[in-house]
Amino acid sequence: MRHNQEHMSNRRKRRLNVDQVVSPADYKTLKTLLGK
Repeated sequence: MRHNQEHMSNRRKRRLNVDQVVSPADYKTLKTLLGK
């Protein structure tokens, strides 16, 4: 099984690596998904 990011271009990986701003509406959902 290949690693998830092996096939991605460097540009896509750099974009995914940057911290993202989370809207207040999504914050609660994200907290439950992360188990915090």
